[in-house]
Amino acid sequence: MKKIESVEFWKLILACCRTRSLTRAAIEMDIGLPAASKAISAFEREEGLRILDRRSRPAGFTENLDRLYPEAKRIVAAWGAAGKSIESIREENAILRKPFRTVRISIPVNARNPEVYSGLLGYARGNNLRLSFSGESGIARLRRREVEIAQGGAVPEKSPDLIKEFARLNGFFLFASKEFERRYGIPKEISDLERVPIAIRTPRNPSFSRKFENGKDVYFLPDGPNLVYADADSCRMLLLRGEALSVDVGIGSVLPEVRSGDVFPILPDWFRRPNFTHVCCHAASASDETIRTLMRIMRETLRASESDSWLHWRREFGMPDSQIVAYLRKSDELLSKLET
Repeated sequence: MKKIESVEFWKLILACCRTRSLTRAAIEMDIGLPAASKAISAFEREEGLRILDRRSRPAGFTENLDRLYPEAKRIVAAWGAAGKSIESIREENAILRKPFRTVRISIPVNARNPEVYSGLLGYARGNNLRLSFSGESGIARLRRREVEIAQGGAVPEKSPDLIKEFARLNGFFLFASKEFERRYGIPKEISDLERVPIAIRTPRNPSFSRKFENGKDVYFLPDGPNLVYADADSCRMLLLRGEALSVDVGIGSVLPEVRSGDVFPILPDWFRRPNFTHVCCHAASASDETIRTLMRIMRETLRASESDSWLHWRREFGMPDSQIVAYLRKSDELLSKLET
């Protein structure tokens, strides 16, 4: 079998992209360095593309590695999705029903809170439940009945088919990294954003916005070649590697880097409109005690947690609440309705 047909080879390519080292990639893949080198060499020979730059010791990578990254990610993701589909079909075709219930929960990649997972799993262990977690497009998937619970930050105001419970106010910072600062410098004025790459979610994302506010002043990120559309994982990778600023990286996904100072917010007087995070289920689940209990765990944990709280970190960064007082007032109104 040619290497291009091997999922393990494409996983190796992804590991090389993440680690920037064939040695570290081999360790991550739990294979020997000779085997990793042999796989790369076989691909180079079969496809006529050089991946390793052997002019230095240890060998580096050619630009072809990064050019292969999107395809490697797509192939590995498709392989994983196929495996999940097969597993789902296998479960549905099983003759004997499993003596436990499965509840499917969607939590956005950019808003994953470890405390939420701990609370949900603790409840599941004591109540004979299997939890199945997934990431993006949670509200749409909830409407298609592909999940039972979805956490979302852009739930339409009028959603009669859903039960939505407000959890907290959430937003994103305009983040830079030390590596970005070394490459490009740090923008001092909002207009400086025109000259640097910025990673942002695609317009298909419900929370997409290029609009920034500073009092009565409004600025839109220029819709040009420096605006890089990416998924949540890619936004984080581009940020950490210093390839771009990022608007759409949740604080929870870069906490170690924020605490070490390797990632930091810029232009603190400007902010993008926050959203109101809700935990939702389908209206048909209104009387389902298990679903409502799991929703309550998610809602109360998010409300109490400060580790990935946008408001908490705004204050840590010295950003005034006066900028977002209208959103805070709306947040208080939603909480008061929930508690009465």
